[in-house]
Amino acid sequence: QKRPVIINVTSLTWKWLFEYPGQHIATVNQIEVPTGVPILFRLTADSALNTFWVPRLGGMEYTVPGRVLPLWLEATKSGVYAGRSGQFSGRDFVDMTFKVKAVSPATFTAWVKKTRQSAPRLSMASYKQLLRFGTAAEASYSSYPADTFPTTTSGFTVVDGRYRSS
Repeated sequence: QKRPVIINVTSLTWKWLFEYPGQHIATVNQIEVPTGVPILFRLTADSALNTFWVPRLGGMEYTVPGRVLPLWLEATKSGVYAGRSGQFSGRDFVDMTFKVKAVSPATFTAWVKKTRQSAPRLSMASYKQLLRFGTAAEASYSSYPADTFPTTTSGFTVVDGRYRSS
């Protein structure tokens, strides 16, 4: 059994923040994932209730302020998959989209290494800027501030490394 990649997803007002706790990197409005590896998206919101949706990979799940909900997806083929908000959330919700780039595990590892070495860090000031209403361009970060994602897992618990409904 392959070890999953965990991505913490925060829906913000008209943009997405993705944090990879195992890789210690972050992105905005774009994700890179290895093919053939389960991905655990841990979903929350720091704004209005929203939905995280990647139609070609399956499943849609809510992002809820103050809660963390799980969604498991896996890309079996390399490619670029469109992701978006499935929830009307105001003026610029139509621009609340993101790309999921599915690549080989080796290419994923190389991308993580390159991101750590060459991308800027996400400072607390830049993070607070992301929290403001508005759209944002795609971005990658070599690190991100601690404590930007909820530590509670309302609605489910972790048992033997797996998420179970509580």
